[in-house]
Amino acid sequence: MNAFTPFALEAFMSRFEQDVDINLTESGVHPITLGEFLELSGTDPAVLSGLELNYPHVEGIPALREAIAALYGASPRQVLVTVGAIEANHIVTRTLVGPGDGIAVMVPNYLQIWGIARNDGADLRTFRLDPDRRWALDTDGLAAATGPGVRMIAVCNPNNPTGRAMPAGEMDAVVEAAERSGAWLLADEVYRGAERVGDAETPSFWGRSERV
Repeated sequence: MNAFTPFALEAFMSRFEQDVDINLTESGVHPITLGEFLELSGTDPAVLSGLELNYPHVEGIPALREAIAALYGASPRQVLVTVGAIEANHIVTRTLVGPGDGIAVMVPNYLQIWGIARNDGADLRTFRLDPDRRWALDTDGLAAATGPGVRMIAVCNPNNPTGRAMPAGEMDAVVEAAERSGAWLLADEVYRGAERVGDAETPSFWGRSERV
């Protein structure tokens, strides 16, 4: 059994992030209040005040799943609501990748998927975004990491921590690598719609292959 590798980033943040006056490690923005959220959304507060606090639908309430599906042109049956992207990443990785399975992970990255694969004894491979080319995808490295035995390719787009979004050609290269190796493609798109440069929303990997 492999020695357990802790998630050093989250361990550090869990220890310090709530007790500092200025937090330079956070990847989000200052939170809004529930009242501000309701005002921005145009939701009648009476709707929320009448909400029952009970066990909901396990896969997410139908109205929410329908709304999420509409964003992607998907079916509600293809949507599972989770407690943030961390739970989604965990479920998908633990379901599809086991000991000895090949997994190719983009780096730099939020290293959750990398850590799950490492601690589960997967055959962990990485491919890089090149800092000398404004974090462009190293397509040769991608090809080398996605050879025989790779069961999953994991990308984060827009990327955490660089903020870079892959252009269409790089996205095509990732899809081609997944289809060539028969791998699943796990695309963490939690920052899609929060791009720092320009107003265009990063296209989704959803719908580009049957195993996304």
